[in-house]
Amino acid sequence: MAITINDLLTTCPSLKDSRLVAGRGGLDHFVSSVSVLEYVDTDATADQLYAHHDFIGGELVISGFVAIKDDIQAQCDNIRRLSQCGESGLILYYVGVFLPAITPPLITLCNTLDFPLICMPEGRVDLRYAAVITDVMEQIFLDRGRMAGQGRAPSEDLVAAELIRAILKDDPLKMHRLADIFGVDVAAIETLWILKGAATRSGRNQLKVLAADLLTHQVRPFIADSYEDMVVLFMGNLGADAPDLAQALLDDCQAAGLTVTLSCFSHLQDTRSARLSYLTHQKALSPARRVFPRKSVFTGGDLTFVQNLCQTAEAGESQVSQLLTVLLPLEDHRESGILLSTLTTYLLDEDSRIPSTASALFVHPNTIKYRLRKIEGLLGHPLKKMPEALSLYTAAALRRLLQI
Repeated sequence: MAITINDLLTTCPSLKDSRLVAGRGGLDHFVSSVSVLEYVDTDATADQLYAHHDFIGGELVISGFVAIKDDIQAQCDNIRRLSQCGESGLILYYVGVFLPAITPPLITLCNTLDFPLICMPEGRVDLRYAAVITDVMEQIFLDRGRMAGQGRAPSEDLVAAELIRAILKDDPLKMHRLADIFGVDVAAIETLWILKGAATRSGRNQLKVLAADLLTHQVRPFIADSYEDMVVLFMGNLGADAPDLAQALLDDCQAAGLTVTLSCFSHLQDTRSARLSYLTHQKALSPARRVFPRKSVFTGGDLTFVQNLCQTAEAGESQVSQLLTVLLPLEDHRESGILLSTLTTYLLDEDSRIPSTASALFVHPNTIKYRLRKIEGLLGHPLKKMPEALSLYTAAALRRLLQI
């Protein structure tokens, strides 16, 4: 097994009278070690506080916040930085002695970050860090001894959540530590899939099972777990099978009554590019659904394209107008509504296929052919002629993004 915050709260004698104040969502965080965090410079910024300290990730941190006992903002900054560094949680000592109280802003932040905040018995000056350090390290050593006695390392499933968290937070120290200990070949990760749409934890667990059933025997490495309100999959190279496997996964989800979107990023160069892909997903998925309302599978190219569109829209009216100029011949026509709708559906929704465009618009294919010929006549070039086709595609997408 692998030791979690929850395991320690239930097994360590020194923690039996402690209480979990916030961050319940992080009770399954993996704990690799324990460390002490104390500072004396109360005027230092968060960056300065951490400048000379190395964090390996996965640590359960102990502190009394003595030097910043009256500075709520500094306390929050410390919590935020610990979470960013990939630490597992924080045990607070001497509440009611030095630190007056654990304030609502601190509790809210820990709940938002799913960062466990554990309070030792309040008003006690006789408690010592050493007791918790000894108990925690004993549990970690016992756990490693059990694994060694069984002649095996933990499976990837046991550390998937922590490894995914480390990659998406760009925490290389923790990531490589986990990879070394548990034998996960992080360098072989080339693919990131993100499933979004399951509103409940049980739904996300079901998505994870469906993905594992389909893909575990198809690719190595394969790492999957819930992350925030998504299910994240890191995999090796799926090659030419990727589109078929993506559709198969969506079909399995639909059969299980789960309506989701799947975002697929391939050819990742390293874990930093994995994080950048994840950030692109977070920024672009919602507007991408507006631009491509009939899509359930989005490629990295789709999302990057939409992210660039959003940047164009934010740049101002002048740049938007310049990109939309290519559609002016259609907008000035008396049948502009029909022609623009046909062009947009043809380009964005139906991959320039006449039969499916006709089906989507509930007309005969010959009607679509007639409209497309009229559009080509107004534009003065074939719809598939490059680079004009790229300008048309971009303009149609921008119109839909702006809901013009």
